[in-house]
Amino acid sequence: MVGSRRHFRANVRYLRALLRRFRTTMGLAVALFVVGPLMFHWRYRGADGDPISFGEALHHVYFLLYGQPSLPYVHDWLIELLNVVIPPAGIALVADGVVRFAYLFFARHKNDKEWIEVVTETMKGHVVVCGAGRV
Repeated sequence: MVGSRRHFRANVRYLRALLRRFRTTMGLAVALFVVGPLMFHWRYRGADGDPISFGEALHHVYFLLYGQPSLPYVHDWLIELLNVVIPPAGIALVADGVVRFAYLFFARHKNDKEWIEVVTETMKGHVVVCGAGRV
């Protein structure tokens, strides 16, 4: 029971450590998927002159990540700028997040520095042996 509780606390702390390391990535993802659709919602006007819904704008931003615009072309400099900037920025954001998360996830299985630090934070009343390597 005590071992499973300690293991659970270690997993929770490791999740917190991962989330701390991904603050910037998560912030940029929120900006991409909130600010981007808001800009399309406010500026994009279809053929009938009506704005698109936030859901349609979010759909468009999602497909822009893969270089597939889902809205017809309009003559608005900000919309065109977003259509050009979102695909490479989104791909870089996704690639950065996936690579760093995969490294940290597998670091846990290799007993890498980050995982060892998290596990040691959950221990109490243990003996520290110096000079014996990674025990």
